[in-house]
Amino acid sequence: MTETEATAVAGGQYLTFILENVQYAVEVTHAQTVVEYADITRIPRMPDFMLGVVNFRGNVLPVIDLRKRLGLSAADSNTAPMIIVLEIPFEDGRVAVGATADAVNEVIDIDAGAIEEPPTIGTQIDAAFISGIGKRDDAFIIILDSQKLLQQDELASLVSHAKQAAD
Repeated sequence: MTETEATAVAGGQYLTFILENVQYAVEVTHAQTVVEYADITRIPRMPDFMLGVVNFRGNVLPVIDLRKRLGLSAADSNTAPMIIVLEIPFEDGRVAVGATADAVNEVIDIDAGAIEEPPTIGTQIDAAFISGIGKRDDAFIIILDSQKLLQQDELASLVSHAKQAAD
């Protein structure tokens, strides 16, 4: 791992969550909060991974289906997902985007030495979304790069549709 990559996935605190019985994590510094799944207002002509918008503290929050975004199978109807509110860089600031998870576990510490480079083959999801693989207590945790889950044009579309929904 290069020094730049090591810095990007340096040890620290990570919010862990479950998708398809696999443990994932995002850096705590990119996760604003976790909220219970709420009624989502669908928005026409959005990508299939875009679920719609919810009211979050008086603001319109776009919500993505993280399973679909990562190319995983759809959740069964018995799953009551949680929404992780992520802060993603956009233009000159940051925008809040909700991402669904089957369950949210806890905030954990992962030492930098326990984080390996993401695999280039053999994963169900696009390696571009993975910043590293963490190991903790004999378990592997896929560390997602929340800053790469959406491209700038996708964010622009989400922000635009969210503003229209607010009006």
